[in-house]
Amino acid sequence: PAAPAPGSREARGAAPAEAFAIESTDLLGVLGEEAGSANKVLVLSDEESVPALRTALEAALEGEPARVVKALDWTLEVLPARTSKAEGLRRLLEHLQINPRRVMAVGDGENDIEMMRMVGLPVAMGNAMEPLKRHVAYVTASNAEDGVAKAIREHALPRAPANAPRRRDRLRKLLRLGGRGE
Repeated sequence: PAAPAPGSREARGAAPAEAFAIESTDLLGVLGEEAGSANKVLVLSDEESVPALRTALEAALEGEPARVVKALDWTLEVLPARTSKAEGLRRLLEHLQINPRRVMAVGDGENDIEMMRMVGLPVAMGNAMEPLKRHVAYVTASNAEDGVAKAIREHALPRAPANAPRRRDRLRKLLRLGGRGE
């Protein structure tokens, strides 16, 4: 038998898609009074069904204060319209008084694009979705190859203030060289 397609239900160890019956559910009825406090609805599916599910969800949510983003090849997220990783990071950095241009972010999905546009050092995982890779400065190794650790070691640490040459050291060097460059 042929190997399962990468990202398919079978490749992830799940039962084949035909084993599942999809039925219409009144999500608001299920959530009841809690519907207003939901901050995310995850829709997990086989990779092949995601485009049609996304189209259906976007049509169903038209005019609602919500949006649909693709987190992984087989995962959609329904979020409040103004909710994103970028917004959460913006609020945190504002509270900590850190300029977003001095931040490195690492991501792998479409739901990371806004965050990548916001930071000074956007990095995609090697296994990231192609749309995300178009919004980054660097692509690191995959998650299976310790990509985040490599990104920190190769890109963040060399830029850290503790590792940057100090003005005093540069001034001493210039004085030793008699004002000449290197």
